[in-house]
Amino acid sequence: MILDVQSSVVRGSLVLMTLSAKPIVVFTHNSNIPGKAQFDVNYLIKTTLAAVGETISSAEKYLNILKHEKTLKPLPHKISAIHYALLSPWIVSKAKVMSIDFDKKTKISSQYISGIIEKERSKMLPKSDEPIELIEQKIFDVRLNGYSVSEWENRETDRLEVSFAVSMAGVRMIESFVRECRGVVSQSHVHFHSSLLLQQIGLNKIGLGDGNYALLHIHGEITDVSVIDHESCIFFGSYPFGVNTLLRQISAQTGNDLKASDSMLTLYTGGRLDSSHGRKTIEMIDELCQAWAKEFQNILSAVKINLLPPSSIIFSAWAHDDCFGSVLGKTFTGPKIILLSIDKFLPVVNFEFHSERRRLTALYALAIHSMKGFSSVLK
Repeated sequence: MILDVQSSVVRGSLVLMTLSAKPIVVFTHNSNIPGKAQFDVNYLIKTTLAAVGETISSAEKYLNILKHEKTLKPLPHKISAIHYALLSPWIVSKAKVMSIDFDKKTKISSQYISGIIEKERSKMLPKSDEPIELIEQKIFDVRLNGYSVSEWENRETDRLEVSFAVSMAGVRMIESFVRECRGVVSQSHVHFHSSLLLQQIGLNKIGLGDGNYALLHIHGEITDVSVIDHESCIFFGSYPFGVNTLLRQISAQTGNDLKASDSMLTLYTGGRLDSSHGRKTIEMIDELCQAWAKEFQNILSAVKINLLPPSSIIFSAWAHDDCFGSVLGKTFTGPKIILLSIDKFLPVVNFEFHSERRRLTALYALAIHSMKGFSSVLK
């Protein structure tokens, strides 16, 4: 089972995985997390854990139906493992490229690289009163004397460069997520991942991971960002502006409820807002959308990243893909804007006819399937 934990929804998918065949998504359940204008940590934790519990329960009920429904395709009747894919605010992911110049040729070993990463990792831990736990670590690239080398063990070099990423989460939150799985799987079969890392690995599997690109996922209350340079993550970040944030701001300025604002945004994107809404309404939505894009620009500027051709921006949104694609196209004239499409995954991930087809579910399934033994820590 893959649990996609976002800021406004928990999505659980049952995925049949074998080493020799394509992953098969057989069931998906969505549990929405009601948003609030003011960020309330306790409220978010409570509602998210309730959504996780509801989603796991729905998956178990589905498996129970399979036991008694002879017309359905025979499938395992038990969940063997649960993989959490975490987005902000549940996880902090950081990327780093380290460079070391030696006075003389030095032999490189896995122990040496592990040691320098561990030392650097301690500096990357976020400041927090709560204990932090490392949940994932991945080495993307090792360069010796400026050249990327896949077999670097026991090789000598004058200069070493290591590109890696780590993901961390609060110990108490991880323990709470594990508790929700009690009675379903043992703790050793509960795994945690960075959503952005899984997305990057999945993109490589469908041929979208080459070159330089920014990966954006706009969920309910937050937009998560990663920047990839030739398959190496060089930056992770996020900002508190998502789909629901935009809808609430439209509601506040128009006096409409969220449902009406959702419809208004659809009309706006399609160029179908008529004169009854007034030019000021269109300009107002323009400004709000540009404010979202400006936050993205500010993040890139702060870390001195320029998305120059032939780089691209690959994005997916919880809703209103067309709107966010349009504003990205207006804001960034250099990079290619690519909407992540479900069609890209259909040749490599199977969906049962009654299962919801979701892009992130497919990305996660591909990434986890590519891990040897479907393990939790990437090496």
